[in-house]
Amino acid sequence: MRPRELLRFLRTCLDVAVSRGRDKVTESDILQAEKSCSDDSLVDIRFELKDVASEYENLPYCFHGASLPLSGEELEQRITQAGVVPADIGKAKDLLIWFGFLGYWLGSETERFSYEYQHDLQKLRTGLPDQPTYTIHRAFRSALEIAASE
Repeated sequence: MRPRELLRFLRTCLDVAVSRGRDKVTESDILQAEKSCSDDSLVDIRFELKDVASEYENLPYCFHGASLPLSGEELEQRITQAGVVPADIGKAKDLLIWFGFLGYWLGSETERFSYEYQHDLQKLRTGLPDQPTYTIHRAFRSALEIAASE
């Protein structure tokens, strides 16, 4: 989502290759770097959520093992199972969308995330169906062992 995250990923790819005694980055190095960076991103978003709404600090973990895309019903069920009361589901969902953890699934090649719309959720939601389908940003999928329809 940010240029520094791309640089961190590339640096991690190099570090993995070097630690394995290689002078070239291989596919397995890239996959290991992806897992490592995904774990780091999950920790980072936890701290960001804690700073804004500490009650939602661990909310991303309720999506562990999910399959994408997520229906609105499944999304709300997972959030509820994480201990969020029904009256606060909308707030929790909006926070995850605003931070770019959640986005809208518009097909296997098309997803929408808040950072693409300068975090303007109204603009982000323009033109979406009445009952949208959700996705989780790729940065978190490896750490949460999420399967996506590609």
